[in-house]
Formats: sequence, structure tokens, C-alpha cells
Amino acid sequence: MIDTKEYLLDALAESKDASTRAYAAYRGRKLDKLVNDPAPEVRAAVARGGYGLNKLIEDPAPEVRAAVASSTNSLSQLDKLASDQASEVRAVVALRKGYCVQMINDEDPTVQAVAWWAMGH
Repeated sequence: MIDTKEYLLDALAESKDASTRAYAAYRGRKLDKLVNDPAPEVRAAVARGGYGLNKLIEDPAPEVRAAVASSTNSLSQLDKLASDQASEVRAVVALRKGYCVQMINDEDPTVQAVAWWAMGH
């Protein structure tokens, strides 16, 4: 017998509304489908849950790659994202332990500031 709560969460993953699908991803539902969702906010929610990181690291949307940077424990993925073209992705990497010193020399002043802040915390 299917739990009503689980059934409803699965139904949310089919919604026309991207925010609703993002909530379903946040709750861990239908990730195998939502990893390919057209809305970046949904794919970012999938990445924050740690699903599909190998695929989502190549996503065209910076917010999705930033979500990968905040979720992954893979040093090779973090190394790759440390040189991402988008400064918002590099700023998230700068927050990760072991990367703040490296990111102090980033070309973007915001990334540098985040790295300096991370060193003090």
C-alpha cells in the first residue's frame, strides 16, 4: 500500500510550477526525472540533495553548479568548480574547507572577500 504522503510528493514532482517541482526535489522525490528538469531552480534542488552531481557539474546554469559546489564531497569536482567561469560558483567553492586559501587569489573581488571571510571562520 502506498503512503498518501509519498503519493502526494510524487504528484508534486509532476506539477507545472517549477517551485513546486523544486520542493518535490528537496523532499527527495522523483530525482531521476527532476535531474533533467528544464528549470534551473529544480535542478539546483536536485543537486543540493546530492543527486546527479556528476551530470549537474556540467549544467549550463551557474546556480546549479553552485549547488553542486555546496553539496559535493568530491575533491576532483571541487577542483573543477574552483576554476568555473561564474564567480558565484567560485565563491561557493571558497566557502569549502581547504579551498579558501586557494581562492584568495581569484580574479573576482567578491570571491576574494568570501575566501578571506571563510579563513576567519
